[in-house]
Parts: sequence; structure tokens; C-alpha cells
Amino acid sequence: MKKVLASTAMAGLIGVAFATSASAAQPYVGVGVGAFVIDTGLNRQDTFGGYLQLGDDFSQYVGGEIRVGASGKTKEEIVVTPLPASKVDWFAAAFLKPKYEFADNWMGYGLIGIATMRASYYPVGAVKQSKTRTGLGYGLGLQYRVSDQYSLGGEWSHLLSKPGAPSATVFQGAGVSMYTLSGKLHF
Repeated sequence: MKKVLASTAMAGLIGVAFATSASAAQPYVGVGVGAFVIDTGLNRQDTFGGYLQLGDDFSQYVGGEIRVGASGKTKEEIVVTPLPASKVDWFAAAFLKPKYEFADNWMGYGLIGIATMRASYYPVGAVKQSKTRTGLGYGLGLQYRVSDQYSLGGEWSHLLSKPGAPSATVFQGAGVSMYTLSGKLHF
């Protein structure tokens, strides 16, 4: 039931985001890269990751965006107690994007939507475990329009809530905060 509701909500967000007239549409594609901080409930570790984005600024104050991405694997850390590695195998997210242009070529925006993410957990000396979860995604960003066709931006976003700590045998999933820089091509 939870997956059906999540899929319905994601389809609704996508429908709202892209149900616009052709004259108001300002579609774009882009790439974002940066630090992914993965929280397994047991520890928080960072790694490099990225995403592809497809969006449309369909009005002066609202846009919509779909993202697909992944991260690299964190390193096992040897401290008093060895910390296991983790990674985001893939994620897909649909966001509604309230935005405001506060100066020539400068825009601030928020992100609110739904995301599905598959994360893997590599316990020290044990078999890899993976979990797919669906939940809330949100974020804040700043964009500079270099020209009519190109823009650059910086952003913080978060996917899914913090899971419970993994037990010795069961991985509960992960939440991830992303600190990224992006480049977009506008059509």
C-alpha cells in the first residue's frame, strides 16, 4: 500500500510539474555533482555523487524537476569500532520547485517532493545488504543565469528520513544529504 501511495504521489507531482502551456514552458536539463552524506542510522559518512536533472520552470514562481542519480561507496573507517561502508546505488526524485528571482539573473528556490532510493550497506566482515525506501525529499538552492541558455547553481538537498540503526543482521536503509554544484542547459 505504501509503494502504491508513493508511486501515485510521484506521478501526481510529475503531472503537475509538466502540465503547462508551451508558451510558458522553460525546460532544462542539467547535471549536479558534489558531496553525499549518507546516514545509515549507525554512522554518517560522506562520498562523491551526482545526478541528472530534467525540469521545467513553468511559471514565474513555480517549477518542477525530476532527478536520477547515485553515489560512490564510502570507505570503511578503522577507529575504536570499525565503521562499515555504504553507498547510494540509485535514487529517483520528483520535486515541486517554488522559486523567486531576487536580482538580475539570480534566483533562490526550494524543493519539496518524493524520492525513492536504493542504498547498500557493507558491514565489516559480512555480506552486503541493500534496502529500497521511498519518502520525502526537500532542499534549498541558489542559481545564477549565465546566459539565456546556461545557468550555474549550488544547493543543499535531503532525501528520506533518518532510518533506525541497523541491527547485527538487518539493514534499515539510509537517508542522504547532498551538497552539490550544478550546471543547466535551458531550451
